[in-house]
Amino acid sequence: MITTTLKKIRSHSPCGLKRGSSEGYDLLRKNLGKGYGDDTPIKFSQIVESNGLDDALWCLVSVCHEHEKEVRLLAADYAEHVLHIFESKYPGDDRPRKAIQAARDYANGLITKNDLYAARVAAEAAAWVAAEVAWTAAWFAAWVAAKVTWAVGDTEKEFQAKLLQERFS
Repeated sequence: MITTTLKKIRSHSPCGLKRGSSEGYDLLRKNLGKGYGDDTPIKFSQIVESNGLDDALWCLVSVCHEHEKEVRLLAADYAEHVLHIFESKYPGDDRPRKAIQAARDYANGLITKNDLYAARVAAEAAAWVAAEVAWTAAWFAAWVAAKVTWAVGDTEKEFQAKLLQERFS
C-alpha cells in the first residue's frame, strides 16, 4: 500500500493551506478530523473520498520520488485506457502507443531516459498532427500518452479513481 502524509503533501505547497479555505489541503485536514498527525499515513482512497480525484492525483507528487515506478505505470494505464480514441482517428499512427510502452519500459528499467524522451517527442508530434486536423479527443489521447498525464471526463475519472484506489490503497 502506498500512502502519503499531511507533512509530505504540505511540502509541495498545495492549495488550501490557509485555515478556513475549505479547499485542497484545508478540506483534507478537516475531513481527516482533529488529531490526525502530520506523519500519520493517508490512503489515496481517503483523499479521493474527501477531495475528489483531481486532488488525489495532485497528491501523487508527494510520493512520486519514492514511488516513481508505480506513478509512471499508473499514468501509462490511464493513457492506454483512452488510446482507442486516437487510434480510431489515426489507425496507422502507433506513436502514442509506443510512447505508452516506452513509459512502461522506462518504469521497469528496460530503456534509458533518452529512449523515453525520443518516444515522447514522437507522440507529441502525433498529437500536433491530430491538433492541426481538429481539436478532438484523438488529440487529447495522444497528448495524454505523450505527457503521461491523466484524461478527463466523468466515465474516465471513475475509471481513474478506481485504479488509483486499487493501486495505492
